[in-house]
Amino acid sequence: MKKFTSGFLISFYMIFLSSIAHAGETSALMNRAIQLSIKGEHEKARLIILEIIKKEPDNMYAHNNFGMILLSQGKYDGAITSFQNALKINPNFPILLNNIGKAYKHKGNYPQAELYLKKAIKNFPDLEIAKANLGEVFFCRNAMMRPLFTLKGQWKCFLSMPIIIICSVKLMRQKT
Repeated sequence: MKKFTSGFLISFYMIFLSSIAHAGETSALMNRAIQLSIKGEHEKARLIILEIIKKEPDNMYAHNNFGMILLSQGKYDGAITSFQNALKINPNFPILLNNIGKAYKHKGNYPQAELYLKKAIKNFPDLEIAKANLGEVFFCRNAMMRPLFTLKGQWKCFLSMPIIIICSVKLMRQKT
């Protein structure tokens, strides 16, 4: 019995070590992809993340990072799909609902963006980024223009954020 137990423990330990090594390899690849994406080398990053997803289809972080790469490339539908795949794996990861809402916001589908961002805030009230994204959605939907225009000259301080500038230009074009 002692020989069986020690053999079992050795086998378990080897499997444990190989899983750590595998996780380390995945982590290194993920970090490499993130660094490439930060440098603007999105295609190289995308290929690395796809390699991770192929090896580990249930890797929620890989699906999320893949969605972020697609989002940065303006491939909003693909990003939404990738975020939703990650959400299926872990529905309790707070940033996923925000990321889906953000993708819909960039796509210009403000009702869907609002739906996901409100869900993110309801489920995770401390998720400040979701609140900021929801504010941008409201601004882009023209829901904040009345209060801003009543501030008259003071509203210019809001124009320091690039998304606010883009939405303002869109709104001004709609009014003319």
